[in-house]
Amino acid sequence: MRISNFYKLFLLLFLFCSCFGVVSAQITLNKKVTVHFQQLRLTDVLKDIGQKESFYFSYNGNLITKDSLVTLNAENQPLIVVLNQLFQ
Repeated sequence: MRISNFYKLFLLLFLFCSCFGVVSAQITLNKKVTVHFQQLRLTDVLKDIGQKESFYFSYNGNLITKDSLVTLNAENQPLIVVLNQLFQ
């Protein structure tokens, strides 16, 4: 079976874009953030972090208790560490 040049190009572009997406996500998760929250709803905390750091969180609202309050203080920590602390 002979693979056409178009298919090879498409496959190459797909793989490149997939790898770029993974690298981009890792860069975002390693971005250093500073946050200070006292008894705020988790949904508000995610919204605030997203606005300050210029990205958007997408989540299933049925999995997060809307009235759960969180307190979090993190100084110059990677975003992944902050998110792990939020969801412990």
